[in-house]
Amino acid sequence: MTALSSPAFAAGTPQYGSVKLNWSVNTQASMQIVTQYASHAFTQGSSAVALEPSSAGVCGNSAAETAFNLSYGALNPSLSSSVGCNYPSAVAVSVTTNDSNGFAVTQVVDSTTSVGSYVGFCSFPNTGASPVALTSLSTSSRTAPAAGTFASHLLTGCASGGTALPYGTAGNENGGGTGSPGNANWTSNNATEWNTSAGAAWVSQASAATSAVYAGEDIQLNLDAGAPSTAATSAYITLILTPQ
Repeated sequence: MTALSSPAFAAGTPQYGSVKLNWSVNTQASMQIVTQYASHAFTQGSSAVALEPSSAGVCGNSAAETAFNLSYGALNPSLSSSVGCNYPSAVAVSVTTNDSNGFAVTQVVDSTTSVGSYVGFCSFPNTGASPVALTSLSTSSRTAPAAGTFASHLLTGCASGGTALPYGTAGNENGGGTGSPGNANWTSNNATEWNTSAGAAWVSQASAATSAVYAGEDIQLNLDAGAPSTAATSAYITLILTPQ
């Protein structure tokens, strides 16, 4: 029996083939915004705030806010020198991205009118050039910054630690875009203009942020000497999240 059955049950030789699977992973990035944020808390504020004047009497009266608005009140310019009114803990962002090269957030002023004449804005980061964990998100501990400097009524510089925010391409400013400022449905009408090279650098990271990272800043409004009563009274700051 053994001699007859052994050849009948010998194992066969397997053969192999393969199929190659191909794919790529797209970059995903998300940014959320709050205004009047609290230290160590990414929450939307709405109360009156203590505005910080570069000199006594510059800022208007603080009032309760609505989301994604920064109100400086009725400002008092000087006839002889530039003045500034700083809004502490004005804006915070939360960023997540799977881009292994990281991201950059830049800023540009978008306006329905030529705000740049006599009016300028300075950003004062509260978390440096790199984002932090939520537990390290900080509010301003500085005293009111000195006013920015102007040349031919255009803002050219800010006090130490501040960055002057540029304006959209002349003639193409349009006061923002569609949707509600600060929300995910906000779309700048000039999206092709708002890029890393056009905006002022705020915060960046050279690696993926699969867990949310945060940054906060003050925004100072500056008026040049003799700013006229007809100067522009509103503008938008557009924040641009750019995967790297």
